[in-house]
Amino acid sequence: GNFGTYATSDVFRIAVENNIVRYYRNNVLLYSSAIAPTLPMLVDVSIQTINGTLNNVKVANQTSGVFTATATNAGASPTYQWKLNGANVGTNSTTYSNVSLANGDVITCVLTPDLGSCSSSPFTSNSVTMYKPGATTTWTGTTSTAWSVSANWSAGVPDRYTAVTIPSGTPNAPTMSFGGGVYDLTINAGATLTMSGSPNLSIYRNLTINGTLVPATSTVNLVGCNSPNTIVLTGTQSFSRVVMNNSQGSTISGGAMRIGTALTLTNGIMTSSSLIEFADNATVASASNISYVAGQVRKIGNDAFTFPVGKSGFYRPITMSAPGNVADHFTAEYFRTPQAFGSSVQAPIDHVSGCEYWNLNRTNGASNVTVTLSWNEAACNPGDITVLADLRVAQWNGVQWLNRGNGGTTGNGVSGTIISSGVVNSFGPFTLSSTSLANPLPIELLSFNATVANGAVVLEWTTASELNNDYFTIERSKDGELFETVSTIKGAGNSSQKITYTAKDTAPHLGKSYYRLRQTDFDGTTSYSNLVLVEVLESNNGVVALYPNPLNNSSTLTIVFVAAEKQNVDIVLTDLSGRMVHRQSLSVVQGENVIPLVAEFQSSGVYLLEVHSKSGRQVFRLMVN
Repeated sequence: GNFGTYATSDVFRIAVENNIVRYYRNNVLLYSSAIAPTLPMLVDVSIQTINGTLNNVKVANQTSGVFTATATNAGASPTYQWKLNGANVGTNSTTYSNVSLANGDVITCVLTPDLGSCSSSPFTSNSVTMYKPGATTTWTGTTSTAWSVSANWSAGVPDRYTAVTIPSGTPNAPTMSFGGGVYDLTINAGATLTMSGSPNLSIYRNLTINGTLVPATSTVNLVGCNSPNTIVLTGTQSFSRVVMNNSQGSTISGGAMRIGTALTLTNGIMTSSSLIEFADNATVASASNISYVAGQVRKIGNDAFTFPVGKSGFYRPITMSAPGNVADHFTAEYFRTPQAFGSSVQAPIDHVSGCEYWNLNRTNGASNVTVTLSWNEAACNPGDITVLADLRVAQWNGVQWLNRGNGGTTGNGVSGTIISSGVVNSFGPFTLSSTSLANPLPIELLSFNATVANGAVVLEWTTASELNNDYFTIERSKDGELFETVSTIKGAGNSSQKITYTAKDTAPHLGKSYYRLRQTDFDGTTSYSNLVLVEVLESNNGVVALYPNPLNNSSTLTIVFVAAEKQNVDIVLTDLSGRMVHRQSLSVVQGENVIPLVAEFQSSGVYLLEVHSKSGRQVFRLMVN
């Protein structure tokens, strides 16, 4: 077409923006082609003097470009000298390539014809300037709501290299009707970006929404090359479709990302410190070891759903059946770490997994659902699961692991699933369990306890099975951070039987101390137990130990009382308001007395334990979970 006349210093620019070819003169849009381009795009330009043309100049692809010069009427063997920003580059060739062009680079070609005695004067081509829209651009909304109109932006229509800001208070708020890409996108507080129809918006680095995104049926693609996508949200932000396709992953913080239609996990891990929420009827697809959610996932509605959760390079889903109400929602997260809730199990469970667990909580409504857990040998240890019929779904109720049954399994010892035998009516931590030792389920420990007796700390632990176990190390700490070795106990190596070990710290620290167990394999691999807190009191008379502290509501508190003579002891338990919770009077004998105390606590929190004896009045703070 004819785009008018030009004066010296005018800049004519051809750009492929959002798959639309646009023509600009001095940054003013002249024409938008209705024909989708076939890339690479080729254009012909005339050289400044007569009798020569540069044909088929390729419009650069991102930061790389290949430039080709074809001379006419220039003789049999003309020479070509390419120049980049005025400096000689390339060789005597009809083409010049550069994969690292920068914004503003200028490419020219000097042609020296081979015309014998007629002429040998060089001819210089028009310059080709590498141009990208400004590194940053701000929505102004001067003329309309159209995203694709250059005049609505401070520095032209953005592309994948541009950091975009949408402020509040503009004459028109932006509407995106056609696809596009940006480097960064920030929607300020009070501002709105409206998606019209089903455009694709690609985010190549960061997305910050402090205002509002109106998604319609659009797709937001999280893509990139060398860095993760950083997503910061204020409040709950709605999206229709999201595609995760960045091998570097993404991080989500601040508010919740609500998926209205679908999340496609193609490549990259979505690490969320907030919440990824699926609306009623929303779906998820393609989750795998290379793409899952590391964080909390919530599902709203009455749909069966597989939560696309995982951690540490492993996709470890948990599935629920359909809730009964469209307003109900459940929230799940996976943890690739040994559970530390407790070792008490409901028959016929023999032991639970020491490798991993899930939290599945009913966060709204009253629906009961079946729960399906999965296993993957690569995520734990080979040989952990051998007899599928002995597997059970286990759920921690705050006191013990409840048996949620085996309603059927799929797969084999390498990978598979197990569903609960019926609907579950209480929720929290879930993990795999077994009714026999045929499934070792990488047990770290069945139990690890520490008690005080006669001024020493007695440690006891039980393993259900051992594989390549070299030795155990007892460690203690005053602050729970810096540990020292107390003793080393030889392990059993390989065993499929329950084994109980004991050790004693005869010179413990006075006051509170933390103990833990370090287990070391023959290959040097180590793992740790949970921490156990004990308190060794200075007095040789009166209460010398009480445990556990903290304790669960239904646990029995053990008081170790040393008496110089036979006497009566009064024990009073109150809350912080002074209300009496429990009172007990008893007679003790000379020497060490072990007193079990069972009390009905009304709620969790801090309580005061008073012991009155001939040794005087002793007061202890007791924490109840």
